[in-house]
Amino acid sequence: MSEVHSSKWLYIDVGNSRTKVAASDGTVVRVLGCIDTPEELTPWLEGVEAVLVASVGHDDWLSGLQRLMGRLAIPLFHAEVQESFGSIKNCYDNPGQMGVDRWLAVIGAAQLTDTAFVVLDFGTAINVEFVDSQHHYLGGWITPGISLMYKALFGGTSKVRGNISEHAGVAPGTTTQKAVDAGCLAAALGVLEQASVQGSKMAVNPIIFVCGGDYPRIQSLVRTKVQHEPDLVFLGMQKYLEQIRGQTD
Repeated sequence: MSEVHSSKWLYIDVGNSRTKVAASDGTVVRVLGCIDTPEELTPWLEGVEAVLVASVGHDDWLSGLQRLMGRLAIPLFHAEVQESFGSIKNCYDNPGQMGVDRWLAVIGAAQLTDTAFVVLDFGTAINVEFVDSQHHYLGGWITPGISLMYKALFGGTSKVRGNISEHAGVAPGTTTQKAVDAGCLAAALGVLEQASVQGSKMAVNPIIFVCGGDYPRIQSLVRTKVQHEPDLVFLGMQKYLEQIRGQTD
C-alpha cells in the first residue's frame, strides 16, 4: 500500500460487485483497496478532511457510512450527475437518470485530453461513453459485462465451472465450456471494436480510454489502439472534489 499524505480526502466508489477506496493529498490519487463494509475504512480515516462517495442505490451501505462519518465528525459528500462540468456539456435527455460512475469516468477522461474521446468501462456492465471534440457528452451504451454474460448462459446449471478460464481466448471452442469462454470474450471485444467505429464517426482518431476490473481479461486480445487508465473514476472524483472545495472555501 502506498503511503498517503496527511490532509487528504478519501474517495469511495460503491459498485455493483465491489467497493473501491482511494485517497488524495490534492494532487495524486492513490488507490488503497477494496472493502465490504464501511467500518473497514477506519484504518484510512486518520487525518482525513472529508469523504466523497459515488454510488447508485446501495442505501443500506450508505446509511452505515453516514453513521460512521457522523460519529467521527468527518464531512461526507455525495457525487451527483450535472448538466455540465467544466468544459463538459451533458447531452443526456435526463442527466439525473445517468449513473454517477459513468459521469465521473467522463470527467476523469476529460482531464487527460482536449480532443474527442470514448470511454469503455469493463465492469459488471460494459459502459461506453462518447464525447466529441467540443467536449459534448453525446450519450453511450450499456451492455452486460463478461461475467454477466457468462452467468446468463450458465447461472442455473452445474455443467460448467463458475468462471471463465484465465487462459481463455477467442479461438473456436471444442467444448461447451471453451465455446462459452470464447464467446463472452469475443462479445466484449466486439463492443470495443464497434465503439471505435462509432467514435470515428464523431471525430478523427478519438482517444479510446479503457478501464474496469474485467479489462485485463481481454487486454492481450485487443488489437484496437487504446489507452488503459484504470483509475478514471477516481480521477473524476478528484476533479469533482476541486469543485466542491471551491464552493465551500
